[in-house]
Amino acid sequence: MQLIIAGFSLFIATFIIPFLFGVILYRNRENLWRPSVKAKIGSLYLGINTDKFLPLTYVIVFLARRSLFVFVMFTMPN
Repeated sequence: MQLIIAGFSLFIATFIIPFLFGVILYRNRENLWRPSVKAKIGSLYLGINTDKFLPLTYVIVFLARRSLFVFVMFTMPN
């Protein structure tokens, strides 16, 4: 049972959460130029063409890598 829960958590942390970040960025791409938005999440899309979905996949890959690293660090302390 623990293996199933761990696998499901790994799947969510690695694929679902970063994909949701990409979808949120893409849906709000017309608001990304506002100073308030840049102050909050500007580092996610700095230097990335936000008009198309394909360049935003870099954000998805980056967040997936970082999420996987955090997940591994918390689940495998030794």
